[in-house]
Amino acid sequence: QAVEKSMKSYLALHNAHIEKTHDLEFIQTETLKIDNTFKNFEFNRLDRFAANSRYPGNTVDPEKQEVTAYFNLAETIYSAAKEKHPKQK
Repeated sequence: QAVEKSMKSYLALHNAHIEKTHDLEFIQTETLKIDNTFKNFEFNRLDRFAANSRYPGNTVDPEKQEVTAYFNLAETIYSAAKEKHPKQK
């Protein structure tokens, strides 16, 4: 959800339309209409993990290495979005 919200906040910052979707690849495509900030990120596996773990009855048990990779990706996306936001005073 951190990745999704970070990219959606980026869209909001640029007054872009924000679809009601959790599809990270779709959201990424929308951000690319603005610039290439999120161009080099691969969301396919994270998208599947997020969708499967979001709803009851869908259990996903990723390996520790995979969880670490997801966390690092989320941190990187958040940082990229934060860099584009005006500084808070």
